Amino acid sequence: MADEAEADGIFRDLIDRWLRECLSGGDGLVAEMVLADPVAAKDAVDRVAECLPERRTVGTRPATTQGD
Repeated sequence: MADEAEADGIFRDLIDRWLRECLSGGDGLVAEMVLADPVAAKDAVDRVAECLPERRTVGTRPATTQGD
């Protein structure tokens, strides 16, 4: 299991990989944002990404059996 610093690094790597994949296609909202203003686009992606780790514990409700 990764500690918090390792988990943050892994998460950042995932976001960077996702961003590269979005940009490699050359179309889509993220690519259009980068074409219009690369710095603002990266800032927007970073702001959204900062919100995501706060939701790491979000999941489905525990399963219940009939009769619970």
